[in-house]
Amino acid sequence: MGGNAKHMPHVWEHLDHTFAEVFTLLEDLTTGVVEATEKFDGINMHFRVDASGVVRFSRNETDKSRGGVPFSKMLNDFASHPARETIIEGIRTIDEHFSGSWWPFGFSGRNWINAEIVYTLRPQLLKYDKNAIILHEVVTFLPDSKKLIDPDLQLNLEKVCAPGPMTTITGFEWVVLPPQRVLLPPRGGEGFLTEAHHRLRTCVESCGLTMDNTLRDFLWESLMRGPVGALSIGADRHRHLANRIVERDAPRLIEIKKGLPVGLAKQVSELGQAKNRDKVHRDAMQPVINTVTAFGASRLASAKSVLIEDGEQEINRLQAEIDGARLRINESDDLDASARQELFEKFMGEYNAVGGSPSPIEGITFMWSEKKTKLTGVFSTLNQAIGVDRYGRGAIGPTPQKVGNFNLAQWFGFV
Repeated sequence: MGGNAKHMPHVWEHLDHTFAEVFTLLEDLTTGVVEATEKFDGINMHFRVDASGVVRFSRNETDKSRGGVPFSKMLNDFASHPARETIIEGIRTIDEHFSGSWWPFGFSGRNWINAEIVYTLRPQLLKYDKNAIILHEVVTFLPDSKKLIDPDLQLNLEKVCAPGPMTTITGFEWVVLPPQRVLLPPRGGEGFLTEAHHRLRTCVESCGLTMDNTLRDFLWESLMRGPVGALSIGADRHRHLANRIVERDAPRLIEIKKGLPVGLAKQVSELGQAKNRDKVHRDAMQPVINTVTAFGASRLASAKSVLIEDGEQEINRLQAEIDGARLRINESDDLDASARQELFEKFMGEYNAVGGSPSPIEGITFMWSEKKTKLTGVFSTLNQAIGVDRYGRGAIGPTPQKVGNFNLAQWFGFV
């Protein structure tokens, strides 16, 4: 989600859970006892209504600290934003629906609705059938920057939704929906839970651990057997660096590097710096990530989105999107062509390794140990692969668009 919503963790990011607890969760997801809601492929937005009936929006901490931004100012703030049309039409719908309306969440400025904007004319990866504002939850932001989800406040979410479709002043039809429950019928006996259990046991046994060890224990062992242990820095520094990366008690990074040759010190920094932590964690946790992702892909295969009528048609469209992206990337001949092809195939390799089958739903969310958690299967990897074609990544630009054999990017001097 990002922004005010911050990052919603994947299952494998709950580092203080044991492998046995992870397996119990996967078992519960298989038998259908977990209460899950749909995760949508849209743009996140927070809003509230003030005491005078004005809707105020927030995309970040600055907006929130000012009490939110009214619609008129949002028009200017997002005038040149790449997603301007989606954001403006979405917040227009919220503004028209909630301005001056009954607001049962108080006027202290602490309670905000966390919502998702889905706009059919500017789809992201999934192509939905309806324009929608989905009200995820009411979030209470506390003075210490923490947030609270009060169960009592959630009871009024459905009451503030539109009773049916509404048409905005610009002529677009929208629906305003409460959180959407995803039905997860029992799917035991299909083998994917057994496979997940086998793979989890393989992960722990390969590191000399048991199912009673935590994911953080596995991360530490994986680092010691991998990038940290490969450095010629001595046993004590190995332990200190691994502890720092997994966020256990450890000396400061500058002390770990003290006295090392410049080259080694640089390698220690690359592994130990906080800005690189997510990538280092992901690399070291890859066997667990692949296991959970493969499970998610199988579990979500039969799930349906409330905003997609024909799931099979959407799966076929996504497959055509993959094939089209590969064709365009392989035919590109600009300076980034080789790097773009390599990156695309890297993501597609990860996608295929966990079962490579698109699903007409981004994923599900559910509460696990008092934290909202997501299970998205292969959606994230597929989104990254297609994003290489559409938007590029880092220093690699998007695939130049051609009309026939005519390269528009070359004509305008971009390559």
